[in-house]
Amino acid sequence: MAQIVDRFEGEYAILLDGDAVLEVRRTDLAEGIAEGDVVFLGEDGIWQKDAVETKDRQERIAKKMNALWESGMKDGIAWLMPFFNFFQFCCFSNILFG
Repeated sequence: MAQIVDRFEGEYAILLDGDAVLEVRRTDLAEGIAEGDVVFLGEDGIWQKDAVETKDRQERIAKKMNALWESGMKDGIAWLMPFFNFFQFCCFSNILFG
């Protein structure tokens, strides 16, 4: 079963496997593993990068992001205005009311 490297916290890597979270020592990871990589536990007990799955995952995410961007461009950016207005309100509230 493959896991995804979510992040690094100190000397630990946090791996996600569906709803499960694993904490693995960095020393138990193969050299060059980064956040977002798909990894599997090798027979030697060292977590290895699955280069094919990592590349496939990155391509799927890129396609979804591009589709989201394209759909947003077709609809214009009007859907962003409520977020922008809220951000402005928060910034100005902080300035005015400290």
